[in-house]
Amino acid sequence: MRISALAVACALALALVTLLVPPPGSSAATLYLESMNDAFEPDPCLPLTLQPVIFEGPYCDGALCPPDPLVSGCGGSGVVTQFSLTGILQDAALSVVRQATVQQDGAWAGSASARLRPDLHLAEVSTSDPNGTSFYLRYGSGTWDLNLVSLVATNLRVPVLGTISPTQPLYCMVQMIDRSASFRYASLTVVATAPETLVLPIASFFTFGGFDFTHVDDINLAFMDCQFGCATIIPARQYAVGPIVFDASGSTAANSVSWGRVKTIYR
Repeated sequence: MRISALAVACALALALVTLLVPPPGSSAATLYLESMNDAFEPDPCLPLTLQPVIFEGPYCDGALCPPDPLVSGCGGSGVVTQFSLTGILQDAALSVVRQATVQQDGAWAGSASARLRPDLHLAEVSTSDPNGTSFYLRYGSGTWDLNLVSLVATNLRVPVLGTISPTQPLYCMVQMIDRSASFRYASLTVVATAPETLVLPIASFFTFGGFDFTHVDDINLAFMDCQFGCATIIPARQYAVGPIVFDASGSTAANSVSWGRVKTIYR
């Protein structure tokens, strides 16, 4: 299933207005963590079409199923790991890796899929699993060493749209990890009850093990139907995410959603 034309139009308006225009009186620049410019790799579990998608449960390997075949139970179909992407926040050696995962929660039922649309600068997620689905975006490298203090990063902004309401919220959990010590990380969970740009203030993150935002090796985002497991049946839905940016006055501003690389400050 695809996001409707109306939702796509809302997505583009939301991304352009809320991401590229700082709040009145703000001097923050837009620093892209994920510009949504790099599509997923073709999924080898779909040999006929090689669609750039990740999925769990049955997925159509063609234009219409039936008569085209449904693929299900192919190992590794729900995750893609990509290297040297230029549309994400990188270090000089392009060592930062992006891993995307779609995961059905509990006993599998229905299906879940995700694809990244560079033409729309969105990651689209579709699920019909009544037990709930999670979508993960992970960015990291042992040599990333991102210094959010030097970048003067104040917020992480995550636009979400699609089927999101008070009765069907979307939870977003962000973790930042310092690999130089065990259990040194920061975490914050917020919830969307309508299509909106989620704003996660850096100062609001809960920190553990002496984490201080000067040495970030991994940034992980989880988008979840339920925060602690789903106690009720989850209706089918589609939603989209992106682009994902920092408000960071120590960075070089990006001027459009076609951005490829930005200059950043590292330790």
